[in-house]
Amino acid sequence: MTTRPAADQDTWNGVALLLLALCLLLFAWESRCVHSQLDDSYISYRYAQNLADGHGLVFNVGERVEGFSNLLWTLLVAGGIALGGKAESIGHILGALSGAALLVGTCLYAALILPRDKQCLAGLAPALVLASNSFASWTASGLETSLFAALVTFALIAQATGRIGQATALCVLATLTRPDGVLIAAVVVGWDFLSRLRKDPDLLRDLRTWLPGLTYAGSILGLTCFRLVYYGEWVPNTFYAKVGGLPLSLGFWYVVSFLADGPGLLLLAVPFSFRGERKPWPGALFTLIVLIYLVYVGGDVFKNGRFLLPVLPFLVAASLRGTLAVWTRVRIAGAALALCVPAFVIWSLFVSIVIAGPDPHLALRIDNLPHSAKREDARRFNFLTDDQVKAQVHHIAALPTPVDLVAHTAIGRFGYYSGLPVLDLLGLVDPRVARSSERGSGAKLPGHQRSNVEYVFSRNPDLIVIPHPKARRDSFVLPAVAALWADPRLEERYRWDRKIKAYRRLMPDAE
Repeated sequence: MTTRPAADQDTWNGVALLLLALCLLLFAWESRCVHSQLDDSYISYRYAQNLADGHGLVFNVGERVEGFSNLLWTLLVAGGIALGGKAESIGHILGALSGAALLVGTCLYAALILPRDKQCLAGLAPALVLASNSFASWTASGLETSLFAALVTFALIAQATGRIGQATALCVLATLTRPDGVLIAAVVVGWDFLSRLRKDPDLLRDLRTWLPGLTYAGSILGLTCFRLVYYGEWVPNTFYAKVGGLPLSLGFWYVVSFLADGPGLLLLAVPFSFRGERKPWPGALFTLIVLIYLVYVGGDVFKNGRFLLPVLPFLVAASLRGTLAVWTRVRIAGAALALCVPAFVIWSLFVSIVIAGPDPHLALRIDNLPHSAKREDARRFNFLTDDQVKAQVHHIAALPTPVDLVAHTAIGRFGYYSGLPVLDLLGLVDPRVARSSERGSGAKLPGHQRSNVEYVFSRNPDLIVIPHPKARRDSFVLPAVAALWADPRLEERYRWDRKIKAYRRLMPDAE
């Protein structure tokens, strides 16, 4: 293969940088407003607000429960609040900055995988990520997903360029951002360790061979010690609330849904990216581990592949490399694969596929050009708006008797805006519910399977915020809600209040 002159190479690299700059400008324009964020983001916001207010890293003041799984993100939001910012704005800014970093990291990662004289194609990689609904959704959600994806991508870059110290530090930050950071650490640190031993088995006695692994293990030990001292638990309470009780088919269809929304078009070219090249292998191994893990845990309750966004940069970069490899050998086949690049963009923006249940039903919809209603829909997270929750909080504050405890399923927005003590019916911030073996009938949704009716009634909450049975949607009834509806104590001790849309506890003189 011929090598381009240095001047031509600089020109083509300039093209890649120009495409990257254009992607960043488009993303900046798209991120100019704060979108309505996911309810779960407000769980972290309440933890951050309480920390900034001096109450500690807690959801309910006085109750130490680790009901979040994004420590670094929560601390960053708390820092912004302490400096005078609003949690929602800080979460939006962090998401936008992380998204921009992910676009840059995707371009750099693609440039590493592509041949030197074809690195101009790296500019297409951030454009493909930008077009993804997963990227559009999770950079605007208020959650840590885009930060985690950016840290994973830069960890793979550092590993591929031999900067194992930097890669280890990024793995530590990724693990502080999400517990599944251990997966990227296993790949990056483990790959470096095995590569060293493959070159020279005698290095097993060299401390430098063990240093990255020991450094990462030490950081995890420190995090675990903090958790034990502060919360009295080895793992976050969210672990108990979310794991178990789901068929593997849910995880399988979660992965299929993500791939069917566009990335699946790129998979055709990915296998050809490994011919004579070792740099894509760690990314491929990480992707495989993530896919197996997600199938095992049942995927996620939310659409648009939240837990798969970190593997999208690899899929994009490897597909470009694979397409180029085929193009140099069989032009017709290469051209066919190259058509997957624009097809990915069009499919992501305008073709909607809905996959429901283990038996998929595909429904195609073409949205009107040039505006993509599908992309806007990717940023719609909530059944209730901020204004609706604020109105509910206002009505509760106007009740003639004080409210000391509210049982709720959607605890994020309500807890953040009300400041009231909350009993989490799903168990994210309540160990008694999280560790309950009770399984009611209802929707099979990851992280939404726990219930504990006896415990709920023993706490005697003033309000139970669940829908009325007449307003039920048969396809979406949480087990915790179904269990409360089926218990006669709900009607005996509580009355439905239409104004606040919740069950109010009867006072003794009203019984």
